[in-house]
Amino acid sequence: METYYVSLATSQESKDLATRENSLPESSLHHLPDLLKKIARNEKLAESKQLAMDLQSALSQRLQLAGRQETNREVQQAPFIAFDRR
Repeated sequence: METYYVSLATSQESKDLATRENSLPESSLHHLPDLLKKIARNEKLAESKQLAMDLQSALSQRLQLAGRQETNREVQQAPFIAFDRR
């Protein structure tokens, strides 16, 4: 199990995963750096990372209490894009 927050990916594996999850070609992510700069200026990036860490910790504890032996892959970062498709 792992929890992601939006950020420029630091590994090719994260980039590949985000490309698959976003259902977009990697070339369409070219606007993401500008978007992330806007997020970072608003200090939301640190808040997003902290929320992801809190969620990962709570999920890990809950699974341990339930006796589940899941591998904790910690908090990751990737350039995921969320769309409102209404």
